[in-house]
Amino acid sequence: VINFLSLPSVVIKNSKRWDIFVYDYAMNIFRNIPLNSIVLSDRADESEFMITYFQRLHNIRKDIEFIDCNASVTRSIYGPDYYKIWGERRLEIRSRVESELIKNSENEVLYSTVLPEQTLTKKYKFGLLFHTKLLDVAIPFDIFITRKIVDSKQPREFGLYMTYLNLLANYYFELGNKIPEFLEISKKLYTEMY
Repeated sequence: VINFLSLPSVVIKNSKRWDIFVYDYAMNIFRNIPLNSIVLSDRADESEFMITYFQRLHNIRKDIEFIDCNASVTRSIYGPDYYKIWGERRLEIRSRVESELIKNSENEVLYSTVLPEQTLTKKYKFGLLFHTKLLDVAIPFDIFITRKIVDSKQPREFGLYMTYLNLLANYYFELGNKIPEFLEISKKLYTEMY
């Protein structure tokens, strides 16, 4: 028996309408990417899916050439057998192909990753992302939105949220060694996380 009187409260309780963390995260990544850049992503699926969703369905940041390193939502740039290869050989192929891409590209190349040392390409913190060149430009803290997630009881979403704040805070801590006001922002971000 369905209790139709309780249906509105169930719908409201299970609604994700106000859970805008993934939206904020995608927009922050887009704000972090210079015009006409190439972005390689080997993050959690949420990162690849949200970037692809906003690019393809909402025509946001169509200037970005987005490459999913796992070839889940974009075509493989690593060859036709990429899905069949695992382990060290796969990382060797990635390192070789990505190094060539970076060397031959006229555009800036960035990574969306939490494990920059996974491939041999040297990467430098650049806000939420990693750049393949060391830049002397600091990203202003106020371009990033850090609204809290609605439901912190979802382990995967909470983990992604913590990763997001850690990437920002680590970036600003690094900058804090050079620019004192960024250190204060990092302290604030870390305080809000816990």
